Amino acid sequence: AGHPHAVSFDRVDQLRAVLIDEIVGLAGRLFAEVRARAPYGMRGMWGALADGLAASLVHAADDAGDDVDAAWHGATALFDALDERVGAPFTRPRLDRTEWSGGCSSFTVKGTCCLYYKTVDGTAGLSGDDYCATCPLRDEGWRRERHVAWLEEHRRRST
Repeated sequence: AGHPHAVSFDRVDQLRAVLIDEIVGLAGRLFAEVRARAPYGMRGMWGALADGLAASLVHAADDAGDDVDAAWHGATALFDALDERVGAPFTRPRLDRTEWSGGCSSFTVKGTCCLYYKTVDGTAGLSGDDYCATCPLRDEGWRRERHVAWLEEHRRRST
């Protein structure tokens, strides 16, 4: 806050308003350009942005041992502000918790399917099942199995 170019805020909603201005200014122009050239809907693009924001915030909090619920609350406050500002209601991600041998970890389930599974052509050595453990179209049981397997593998590799 002591830097000459720093701006400080008394309340988090003031900071959120500036953040929303920046997000809408940048992503809004980008999404408009994409939409002008491709049949991809604005709601889907805003939903994909929300999915990415939520996943990043929740993963960072979970990984650092911080309060995931507070991170999720911050994400949903951003979504509320985005929804109000852009006027293109998008399907929101949701918080998901997975029990495994190391405790409980948090993930998000996307609100919008990214359709990556439709791009599988075999060249990357991936099959349709390699996409995507956070997809809203996937079965809940399958998603939990994938999360547990990933967590166990991550633990094994880091020890």
